Amino acid sequence: MSGQVKEGRTIYDNIVKFVRFQLSTNFGAMLAVFTAPLIDLPVPLSPIQILWVNIIMDGPPAMALGVDPPKPGIMEKPPRKPGARILNLRRLGNLAAYGVTMAAGTLGVLYYGEYIPFFCAGRRLIFSY
Repeated sequence: MSGQVKEGRTIYDNIVKFVRFQLSTNFGAMLAVFTAPLIDLPVPLSPIQILWVNIIMDGPPAMALGVDPPKPGIMEKPPRKPGARILNLRRLGNLAAYGVTMAAGTLGVLYYGEYIPFFCAGRRLIFSY
């Protein structure tokens, strides 16, 4: 019976990691796309680039997070409440912080690429960043 509990806890932890990764990267991208025009920068990613990032660049790492082995000491943790949310307030705060950090980095690279003399490659830098 303890083997099934351990497997269930591992699956739950992996779902949380997967959701956290996907939401934070997408929140960062959306924030960068919506904020750039407001601060007089060009839109950093075209729609096809956003699709490429979501399908090719984010998919395999997120899937790898879904098959992580169990953490050491996973059975020492108390059971979670049956109605506990995957995205509680603390996790949502972390997601927002990760997304803001990614958006700030993206917009910083875009600014550098667009406004540093003789460079003018902001969108190419963003896509390969």
